[in-house]
Amino acid sequence: MNTFNIIYLKNGVFYLKDRQGLNEIGAEEIENIEYQLLIDDSYFFYESIDMPATNKKKQLAIIKNFLLVNYPEELISHFNYINIKEHVIIYIMTEKLFQLIDNNKNIFLNANKISTPFIESLINYNDFNYRIGKLLYQIVNNQVIHISETDDEIISADDVVEKIEELNGNIVIIKKDTTLPLIIKSIKIPAAMLLAAYIIFITGHILRINALEDYLERHEHLLNEIYESAGVINSQDPYGALIAKTRSSANIDNRPILLVVQQISMAIDNQTIIDTLNIRSDSIRFDGVTKDYSSLESFTNKLKQYTQENITILNTKKEDDHINFSLRIG
Repeated sequence: MNTFNIIYLKNGVFYLKDRQGLNEIGAEEIENIEYQLLIDDSYFFYESIDMPATNKKKQLAIIKNFLLVNYPEELISHFNYINIKEHVIIYIMTEKLFQLIDNNKNIFLNANKISTPFIESLINYNDFNYRIGKLLYQIVNNQVIHISETDDEIISADDVVEKIEELNGNIVIIKKDTTLPLIIKSIKIPAAMLLAAYIIFITGHILRINALEDYLERHEHLLNEIYESAGVINSQDPYGALIAKTRSSANIDNRPILLVVQQISMAIDNQTIIDTLNIRSDSIRFDGVTKDYSSLESFTNKLKQYTQENITILNTKKEDDHINFSLRIG
């Protein structure tokens, strides 16, 4: 029998679940009870991936490489994963969750377990459809697929919360020996410019391949968050205002940063990860990781084709099953 209370976090409010339903509960009351924390799915994006048996460091590298296909690197700075039925389920945390953790750290640290309605559904059901706001997920053989519509029955968080008595999943969203930073507040204007470029490029890429309007809405929301963090959300042309702010920054030396990001995005494949990017007036240097030397050669050849500039491989280092490299454009 479950000896823990279920605390449900939704829309920034904590609720205690009992036989009568959900009742709002204050932080000071939560500190006096034993509880498991169920976090609403609106604070996460979900993906899945087949994962070979390997160590955690390699798993994280594989997952990050997979996520870079569909998400800007800055927006997957904080993600984690859970193994469910021989598959890896990735959960990407949103800025709103960071803010709640920052304001209620002890509540998250002291929970016996932390899970979400979607993860609980993955554990309890096999093939099903699940709705989170306007996003629709289809789960087939434990693979998470994004779809636009279906005529089949759809499960939602309300269905899960109504029946749940004890959490089966347990996800990690905050380490007990550190304070989780608010990532979005540390992004300076040039970084925001990079984020905007990534979002625009990846949105178009996803729409061309999957034709899913839900992805467009998701990335528009993320782009609006960037506009707000840069202080241009109320401008008649926020994108233009963001460009103007970036061009006025001495950190990028007036180099056409959007074009650079587009060229790198066009040349890169899903075997390659860019870790750092340093843009100067006369050259661009970046460090990254790729699968093997053939992938690096393919990347540099494409980059030379798109940039029409000299590409210099500054150094390479082979480690286990990947290659660390540094490149310079110009």
